[in-house]
Amino acid sequence: MEFKDRLQTLRKKNGMTQEQLSERLNISRTAVSKWESGRGMPNIEALKRLSEVFGVSLDELLSGKELLDAAENEGRERVGRQSTLTFGLLDLLACCFAFLPFFSQPRADYIATVSLFEYSQARALKIAFFAALGSMGAWGLAALAVPVSLSGRLRRFARFGSLALHSAAIALFIAAREPYAAFFLFVLLLAKVVLIALENR
Repeated sequence: MEFKDRLQTLRKKNGMTQEQLSERLNISRTAVSKWESGRGMPNIEALKRLSEVFGVSLDELLSGKELLDAAENEGRERVGRQSTLTFGLLDLLACCFAFLPFFSQPRADYIATVSLFEYSQARALKIAFFAALGSMGAWGLAALAVPVSLSGRLRRFARFGSLALHSAAIALFIAAREPYAAFFLFVLLLAKVVLIALENR
């Protein structure tokens, strides 16, 4: 008997509707419906609560393979949430580059490195630099604000957006001949690529 059938049997045996079970578990009725139709699996915490509600062990709820699958899914979700947080932090870190002396400013007989706030070479370029770093910072804040609720598809979209903004910022700094900013942004981009590679192995 599969988990979906066991769950439905236990729920009916205990005289509960899907709505009542969802209230006891503090989740949506849709989640219970998905579990019973085989379109989804509860995470480990929800499985523990189910076993408490029905007074059965996890072994009685799941077969060995289903338990392993649930643990693997939980691990993947945890890694996904952590990498989303890391992406957000890296984007915020890139935003901090505006405060560091990464930008070249011609002086009388030499070229100094200054922060973006001191940069006065070209107003339009300064605005473009602030826009690039600011959009990365905003993207990072958004990733930090809602990482737990992101589904797999939304998480992939968030990562793609982060990588696209990062690449565009690097291209902007290379085109503007700002090697320090381009180099350090490239290092952060490499960190993101390594993170994705580690997650997908």
